[in-house]
Formats: sequence, C-alpha cells, structure tokens
Amino acid sequence: MRSFVVLTKAKVAIMTKKDDSEYYSGFHTFTFTEKAWYEHLWEYCKGIPREAGTFATVVVSMWAVAEVFMRASGQRVPVDELALPILVLAFAVLLYRTYRAKADYVPEALVGESEAARSIFRKQKCGWSAALAKRLIEDRIQEADGVLYRIDKGSEFIVPTHMDYYDYVDWLRTRPELILRMVKSAALLCTQEVPAAIGATRGENDLPALKREVVALVAMYESAKNMEVEWHRVVPPEDCENIHEMVYGWTIPIRKGVHNFLEVLDALSKVNRRALKKGAVSMPSFNIEFEEPENIDEFCRRIDEMPK
Repeated sequence: MRSFVVLTKAKVAIMTKKDDSEYYSGFHTFTFTEKAWYEHLWEYCKGIPREAGTFATVVVSMWAVAEVFMRASGQRVPVDELALPILVLAFAVLLYRTYRAKADYVPEALVGESEAARSIFRKQKCGWSAALAKRLIEDRIQEADGVLYRIDKGSEFIVPTHMDYYDYVDWLRTRPELILRMVKSAALLCTQEVPAAIGATRGENDLPALKREVVALVAMYESAKNMEVEWHRVVPPEDCENIHEMVYGWTIPIRKGVHNFLEVLDALSKVNRRALKKGAVSMPSFNIEFEEPENIDEFCRRIDEMPK
C-alpha cells in the first residue's frame, strides 16, 4: 500500500449575528493511500489456494463424464491425452472462481452500500477514502434532497397540522435556537469529525469509524429536511401567516454547506497521484460559510411582540 501525506486546513464560518461570527477550524493530515497493481495481483494469488476444492471437484466431475462417454462409445482415450484438457479446464475454472471471490468481496462495514461505494473500496485508487465518504453521503441524502427540492418548488404534498394559538407561539419561539444548533453541528462535522475520519482511513479496519461520522453528518442533514417539512406542515393561526413564512428556507445555508463540503471531497478524491508523489501538490484550505437567515432579526422582533 503506497501512501502520500499532505496537510490541509478546513474552516467554517458560522454567521450568527450581523456584527459577530463564530469560526470552527481544523488542521488535518490526509494520508492518500492507493493499492498498486502488484498488491491486487498478490491478493488474487492468495485466494487461489482457497479454491482448491473447486479445482478437485471439476477434475473429478470431468473425468467421470469422460468415462461415461468412453464406455458409451466403446472407445478409450489415452490418459495422457485426456488429463491435459481436464486439468486446463479445471485450472481455468479455479482462476475464474478466484477472480469472482475477490471481485465480489464486500467488507462488513460496506454491506448494504451501493455498488459504486463498494467498487471505490475494491479499487482503492489514490484519494479513495475521500471518494468513498463522498459516495456514502450522496447515496444517503439523495432522498432528502428530492423532498427539499419538491418543497422549494411547491410540489411536495405534506399533511397539514393545526395548533391552537398559544401552542403555536411556543412552537414558533424555538425555531431560531433549533436552526443555530443545527448550523453548529454541521460546522463541527464538516471541519473536524468527518475530515479526521477520512484522513485516518487507510484500509478495511478503518471503515467503521469513517461510516460512523458519515452517518452522523447524514442524520444532521435529515434533521434539516425534517425541520423544513415540519415548517410546511404546521398551519399558522389567523394573522400569523406572514411571520410563519419567514422560516421557510432557513435550512438552505446548511444544505449548501454540506454540498460545498461534498465538492471539497470530490477535489480530494481527484488529486493528481504523480504530482502528489513528487510533493508538488499543495492542498488548499477550504471555507464554508453558514450565513444566518436574512430575516432572523425581524423574526425575533416580531415574535417578542406576540402575546405570550
């Protein structure tokens, strides 16, 4: 396994106020590993002895079939002439079964994942850990992205929920705190937890840790989707329609931030191996900015004016 180590900086700005910002940053050492062709070949060769039973089964079976035909035809084929084609066929079957076993192998951590994700692990090209994380995240957020897209377009059907006035006001007051907590979670995951897991992933034993951080990021993204659905599900009381509509789209900065992070992973997965080997690659730092909703100050002011 060949390794190339580079250092990169990740920074996320969380804009929580007009005149103040909160930054989360992390410096991460990414170890770019790749499996060379001779390592793939060696793994293949190590699998050949495990198919010895297949080889023996084919030899015995073909010899038995040949014996039946010779008795039926009344003609005998010399052993030396019969053995060679049977052994060649059995060896060809052995090689094919060995290839299939290697090609179909799935680590426990990737059971149930897409074929694209499993293929990234099997090939292990330079930058494969970033490519795998990107694929795992994308596979998991596709459905949420579809729902959010339809909500933005107005085509998603959501069963309405009604509240009495005071329950509604109490519910509405918690919206800013929820969105800010979610933004903080997204920032920490994108700058610290997920990049650290990617940088530490060198082989199969590291996959569970990488997957845990991916699942955490996806859970946060799913919560953002659920929050947007909830905002559209609740039917505001009379005269509260305008303030209620102010919360629509508050999750957009989180969604954009996660997709910006996926672009960073894409860049890491496509790093030039030859330039990396020569030490000519300088990994740029990346910044993701989560801006507060433009109308949050007005929203809080109007909430304070509502009867409690």
